[in-house]
Amino acid sequence: SEAVKSAGADVEDSIHKISHPGQLKDSITLDSSKLINMKLNVKCSSGLKPQQVFVQLVKDKKVTTLAAKLNDNVFQVKLNFASSEFVDNLDGAGSYSLRVLVGDAELSTPISWDIVPSLSLNIPASPTAAKESSYNVPKPLIAHTFHSGEARKGGLLSLIFTGLAAAPLVLLVISLIATGVKLSLPNSFQEFTSALVFQGSLASILLLYLIYWFSLNIFQAFIGLVFVGFIAFVSGNRALRFLVVRLSKE
Repeated sequence: SEAVKSAGADVEDSIHKISHPGQLKDSITLDSSKLINMKLNVKCSSGLKPQQVFVQLVKDKKVTTLAAKLNDNVFQVKLNFASSEFVDNLDGAGSYSLRVLVGDAELSTPISWDIVPSLSLNIPASPTAAKESSYNVPKPLIAHTFHSGEARKGGLLSLIFTGLAAAPLVLLVISLIATGVKLSLPNSFQEFTSALVFQGSLASILLLYLIYWFSLNIFQAFIGLVFVGFIAFVSGNRALRFLVVRLSKE
């Protein structure tokens, strides 16, 4: 069988000697300026020196494990709370327990020894732990402000622009009336049908542009434009041929 002969914990100027399976009854309070220098004398009945001796700092589910080094037949481990590298592995300030683990491939039963049940640490939170904890904090709501629209021009300017845009059409109607141009409908069914299809295809192209503005994408509009444009080309060509034949007879 195996046994731990003795263990000593040197806390600054205070020395605490404990034998397995005893525990330190007094609570230890430390800050970042303190350190713990532990010396463990482990002896087995068979004279075997265990190869695996660890010291653990336990807080809730967070366990920090340090390997003890063998020096002059005594296992030693130093807990330096002033080291930022060591503090990064802890769970910040709070109440911990100090545990010793002894094991070896030839030992039938490893030893788990809670040597200091109550160890109060008053140390600052590590930057790494603070950064990780900030990930779980709800982020502030992103408020997006849209750019306000530009002020519209006055109503009078809009009416002037509309009048200038419609002026060419008004001038066209006036010029047709002044020159005495006569508008006549086709006198044959084929000519009338071709002209009607041609005018309808032109209106369909304008309607297609309107639908594209609201719901179609460019590819859908292009396919529709090719189809309607082909009809407009064929019907327009036939309407012009019938018009030329009719004018040549007159």
